[in-house]
Formats: sequence, C-alpha cells, structure tokens
Amino acid sequence: MPLSYFNKNDADDLFRIVQTQVTKSLEDPKQNGSSDAKLLEALTNFYECALIEEEEVSQIAYEDEDDVATVRCRVSSVSNDDELCASVKRTMLRVIKRFPRDMSILDYASKLLACCGSETSRTESRVQIRFRSPNSSASSDLWLRFSSPCFSAADVGFRLWASSKAFCAWMLHHPSDILESVQPYIPQKSSVVYLGCGAIPLTGITLAGHLGAEKLILSDMNQECLDVALSNCQSNLILHKPPIISTCKYNWSDDEGAPSGDIIIASACLYEDDHVEILPKAILRCFPKDKNQIPVILALHEEHPGFSAHYPDMFVRYGLNPIKTFVRVKVIEGERLSTIRIVLMMSSENSD
Repeated sequence: MPLSYFNKNDADDLFRIVQTQVTKSLEDPKQNGSSDAKLLEALTNFYECALIEEEEVSQIAYEDEDDVATVRCRVSSVSNDDELCASVKRTMLRVIKRFPRDMSILDYASKLLACCGSETSRTESRVQIRFRSPNSSASSDLWLRFSSPCFSAADVGFRLWASSKAFCAWMLHHPSDILESVQPYIPQKSSVVYLGCGAIPLTGITLAGHLGAEKLILSDMNQECLDVALSNCQSNLILHKPPIISTCKYNWSDDEGAPSGDIIIASACLYEDDHVEILPKAILRCFPKDKNQIPVILALHEEHPGFSAHYPDMFVRYGLNPIKTFVRVKVIEGERLSTIRIVLMMSSENSD
C-alpha cells in the first residue's frame, strides 16, 4: 500500500480553493448558500484544529569554536485525535461530494482524507540549517524537505537524530576537513554506503553531495524506512550532479546481503548496548573483496549505551581503528542535551 503524503501546502491550497468556490456560491441566489456556509465553517474548524504545525529548534555548539549552527525542523501533521479525525473525514467527504468535478479539490481532499487517522500517513518536516558566527552578521542557509510516517514517530528509524543534524551542519560548514581525510582512499567515481539510514537520510545526502559520489546506497533492516528514505532523497536532489541512489535491506546480524562501497557512514548507531559488537562486523562485510582499507565515518551519541560502555575497544578488536576525531559538538534540543562525536575510522591492513 503506498504511503499517503501530507503536505501543509495541500491543506492551504484546498482551503483557498474551497473558500473561493463557496464564496461564489454564497453570492449566487440560485445556490444553497446555507449548506455551503456550513461546509466552509467545517473546513475552517479542520484547518484551525486538526492541522498541527510544530517547530523544534536545535542549537549546535562546536567545541573550541565560536561558530554556532541552528537547525529548525518544522513538522506538519494531521491530528491523531480520534474525534478530530472523524470530523476531518466527514468534512473531506462533504468537500468531495460538493465539488465532484473540480479535480484540484478532489486531489487535495483525497490526500488529506487518506492521511487522517491512517497508519500509512506521513508528516512533512521542513529542515532549515543555518550557520552564524559571532564575528560576522552573515549567515548561510540550507533548506531540505523530508516526510516520515505519522504513526512511527517514536520509532528510531523515523526520527531525525541529533547526530544527523550535527554531521550535516559540520559537513556544510567545514567540508574540507572530511574531504581531505577520505579522498586519498576513494576512487573518483565513488560509492557511499549509509548503514542504518532510517527514513530521513540527511547524513547520506550531505556526504554524497560533497564528495561528488557517483552512487549512494541506502541500507536499513526496515523496508518501510528504505521506501521513505528513497523518496526523501529524490525530493532533495539539489545537487548539480546527484548520485545514483539505490537501497539495500540489510540486517547487521546477517552474514549475507551486505551492500558494498568505497566509503561507509553511519550515525546514531550505538543506541543499544549490543550494537557495538554487531556494528563492526556489519561494517567489515561492506568492504569490497579487493580492498581492506576503506574510510568509515561515524557520528556517535556519547550518551548511548554502546558508546559509553565499549567505545572504541570493540571497534579496535575487529580491526577498525579510530584515527581522527573531526569534532565533538553539543546539540541542545529543548531540554535535551546530546554530545556528538564525529570520527574517522580505518581498517587495519590485516583485518578480515
């Protein structure tokens, strides 16, 4: 079943078109103005009560630097309140019945009807990343747009983690740091493997774009995450020459089915204690058979159990050596504070 995409612009357009049509109806004595007035009132209630737009602001402070990045996530969704959802459904059906031949209205109303109360609906997130320096009034912005299923908001695969925000902000602000470190080890036409990409592959889009990678391979154990991630990548092809994007369903515990690439990335990947043991093995399975020196970039939450208990010993045990810490940053999201470490690892020459 395809996922229904919710976009607040759809609601804006529907409201505007129906309002225009109903206004004309109310001015026409031959039309049933009372019925249309009630319809417009119901649509107004939907717009004011059932549509939710929230904003989460993250402040990213770099260690030993004055520059600060701000990440704004504006999330639009339809309320999951049962009573409101029932009201929205009635309203959308009334709109469709009232304007059966207006294809624009039918399209917008059908989208919102499919989203409301559906386990396959999506929210829309508009992500703005802004850099500012205390020494300059200038700032730089990047806007990206993502969607994810409403019902999975608490699922780890459908979240935009602080590590992804921190990595993207660092990569955009200091691109030469990572590029100069990995380019000696990768071919000109490189492929990037993003392990555990989730539904919002912000890290993969950023790195592949700055490397000028030929391919971006999105990997996750959840097929629904991969489907949404692929759609999100295609919605954000803002690059002059975007990479070829593919997906690979891969469980880190499996011996078979690992994607292969020239550079491997992962973020927020140690949120379970046992991940620190299965992740190094999963990374090594992604190495091409003819290579044993592959750059691995990880954006890690220092608060996650796998990091605090075992980093970096378990990686070293499997032949993955941290050779550089690019940066440690503090990410403040409301009352939540995360410390993110972005590291470069290389395999030992004799690693299996």
